[in-house]
Amino acid sequence: MHGRRSRMDTVSALCFVLALVNSTGCSVPAPRNVIMDSLNFKHILHWQQGRIENSTTVQSNNTTVSERPTYRVESISSYKKDKWVPQCERTSFMNCSFIDTFAWFSSYTIRVRAEATGHFSDWINTTFAPYINGRLGPPHIILGGWGISMSVSLSLPQIKDSYGKLEYMLKWCQASLNCTQMEQCEERQTSESTTLNNLRANTDYCVMAWVIGSNNPISDGVPFHTSTALPQWVVPLVVIVSAIISFTLFAACWLVGHLSFRTLRYIFPPDHPLPNTLSGLTSQKGKETICSAGWNEPVSLVQEHCNHNGYKSLASSVTNLNTNSRSA
Repeated sequence: MHGRRSRMDTVSALCFVLALVNSTGCSVPAPRNVIMDSLNFKHILHWQQGRIENSTTVQSNNTTVSERPTYRVESISSYKKDKWVPQCERTSFMNCSFIDTFAWFSSYTIRVRAEATGHFSDWINTTFAPYINGRLGPPHIILGGWGISMSVSLSLPQIKDSYGKLEYMLKWCQASLNCTQMEQCEERQTSESTTLNNLRANTDYCVMAWVIGSNNPISDGVPFHTSTALPQWVVPLVVIVSAIISFTLFAACWLVGHLSFRTLRYIFPPDHPLPNTLSGLTSQKGKETICSAGWNEPVSLVQEHCNHNGYKSLASSVTNLNTNSRSA
């Protein structure tokens, strides 16, 4: 019993001393150097520990109690002003992640405090606006082209599309193959793709880019080598030659089709072509071979054949022609 009461007295005294220390404003030291590091929508709050570097120490009745402080981080929208939202609680790390928490076009207030043995430091506040304080990049560069022209394509890592359309600053310099030494540099504001023309032939270039904005990181230099410039008459010549080849192929296809049709007509002729005296009677509307009876066959066969095919007028003409020939 005596030992238990002694421990309770020690705890009571410790609580009294802590309350006294807290009332004098010398409680858990507040964190310092609170800053937000934001790159490609990965927002991480960093801070440093208070002046007491290792632990909060309180002595009571020759008993030393040491505790390393933990931290609590909260945030609130500067526009909505709803309520403080806890992001990290009782963490012993000196950072707190806000990935996929903030909207790009918004503003926030963030606060952090230290905690130890039920006592707290003062809140340390900081403001953060992703579209102003956030950094984007470095962009990925893809180069192509031929001759003295260079095509440039820029893209960011896989991040949210809420930032909208971005503008880049493109820089290219004459340099060694490994981009170690650069000279005669030029810059241009551009979108995600552009083409650089009239470069120097047979020259090594180094290309860099960054998103326009404050403190955005610059990409590493990407080398590119131009080749010999082509004469100006090469492009028109290529167009003319292509047109000639296309016309030749079209003419060849037409000639092959025409010859094939004539060959088939020669191989498969009509079985019984009509004489010249009848061809004039059957030449209307492509009916040259409607009556396919031979000239030397009896008129009754011709008449029967034409009647069978529904051409009675033609059969009458054949009969009259035969009667006139006999009378003569």
